[in-house]
Amino acid sequence: MQSAPEAVSRGPPVNTYVVDGQSFYNIHQAAKIIGTITDRTLRKWAKAGRTPFGYEITTRCVPMVYRARSFRHDAKVHRGRRRLIAAAEVEVLKKILNDDPIRPGILSHEQMLRLEGAARRYRSLHH
Repeated sequence: MQSAPEAVSRGPPVNTYVVDGQSFYNIHQAAKIIGTITDRTLRKWAKAGRTPFGYEITTRCVPMVYRARSFRHDAKVHRGRRRLIAAAEVEVLKKILNDDPIRPGILSHEQMLRLEGAARRYRSLHH
């Protein structure tokens, strides 16, 4: 008799990076968790260390690990480091952006003020 298949969860990825006892996600994982922004946008914010609405993002860069089968000799770029974002800050960004999602295009002054206010509230609660 076969057992029932386990339910598959579509929640956040389970593979986190642990650096100095703190959990981190890579850019792609973080963008999937947040859900309202693209990898490209999040990569720009992580590189700057903050969002346009003033929320500071803790990032770490770790060396890339290439295994023999994953290394493509004809690749255009071989990255030496991978940028990671703290898991706790990914959750905060998810809350901020799900409360007031970013729409494609330039943000209006009112939208930016709302996001700045949300960032200040979360910063005061979590720091």
